[in-house]
Amino acid sequence: MNKRTGANSRKSAAKKKQSRNRVAKKVISAIMLVSCVIAVLYFGWLGGRELYVFSVEALDSSDLLSVKQVEIKNSTPEMERKIDSVIDTLIEEKIYRVKPGKIISALETIPEIRDVKVRRSLRGKVTITINKRTPFVLFQAGEMYLADREGVVYPVKTGVFYEYPVITGSKIENGKIYSRDLEYVLNLIDYAKRMDKVFYRQISQINMSDSNQIYFTFSSSPVKYIVPRIGFESRLAHAEKIQQMITEGLWDPESVNLSSRDLAFLRLN
Repeated sequence: MNKRTGANSRKSAAKKKQSRNRVAKKVISAIMLVSCVIAVLYFGWLGGRELYVFSVEALDSSDLLSVKQVEIKNSTPEMERKIDSVIDTLIEEKIYRVKPGKIISALETIPEIRDVKVRRSLRGKVTITINKRTPFVLFQAGEMYLADREGVVYPVKTGVFYEYPVITGSKIENGKIYSRDLEYVLNLIDYAKRMDKVFYRQISQINMSDSNQIYFTFSSSPVKYIVPRIGFESRLAHAEKIQQMITEGLWDPESVNLSSRDLAFLRLN
């Protein structure tokens, strides 16, 4: 009985040893396989890198994919001069080296440009499409500026006459008209346009220096009109009628205060 037990123990030990040997062989095989894969990838990378460098050098020295034309759309001669000065160092000799993102970021620093699109063609053409800002008022703060509906201000062109109302009494914050004043200016102008476009075109100046009231004048006379910031809409119709009477010579006031809902206070000269 004891002999039988000893034989079984030897067999069990032998099986365990064989099992350990199989596991060790598998581990060694796995390590060798991973090492081979890493070696193949490394040498493949080296070869690919050399091939890439060779290809780029070959392209750089040839006429293939060269930038042959730069087209600027929706621009003006004056703006094109500004654009050329900005992108001069950004237009590379090869089309694949031209970075649209860098060109867009650089051009959008020009105040009168709202946004930019850049397209590259394998034929060697770079197309830059400009979306210009559309002015809707003039803004005076020491100097005269144009401003679009977003409130972004940018220089006026010398020798050009603009038929926009002039905004005064406000300030510039981060390149824009002070947002609270801009909101009221937009509302007043939009309402005046809807009411009567002729009436809107007669508004020459809008003063935002008072935090509760808006002062404005018409091009046909120097009379100053005063309306509240909140609820000015109902007063504009009164201002239009009074201005018509002033134009006809019935009155010659210095100012017209329309702060009260149904009353007009005229300060006579």
